[in-house]
Amino acid sequence: MPRELAIHMPRELAIHMPRELAIHMPRELAIHMPRELAIHMPRELALQEVM
Repeated sequence: MPRELAIHMPRELAIHMPRELAIHMPRELAIHMPRELAIHMPRELALQEVM
């Protein structure tokens, strides 16, 4: 998925995003992710993003 596309992704869509997809998400993308979206993000994913 292009970064530009992901950054403008609707919140509803991102919340239902598969874990496999999110795990491979670039850090730049995650940084611009809305807080509401991140709150619903699996812990496993968030830990990897921090690393």
